[in-house]
Amino acid sequence: MYTAQGDETVLAAIAEYEGGLSRARAEDLAAQCQGLADAAAYWAWLADYVIHKRIPR
Repeated sequence: MYTAQGDETVLAAIAEYEGGLSRARAEDLAAQCQGLADAAAYWAWLADYVIHKRIPR
């Protein structure tokens, strides 16, 4: 999975505003659109990327 920095935040903001979703549900949906289970998985992926300075598998 590869994501440009900030993609999850932008997708979540659109889903929250346009779709009327809660922030938590919007973040989960945005993460799922990028192939992850939920927002927690996205943040874990991002932390792994920052720590290891490479795209996680």
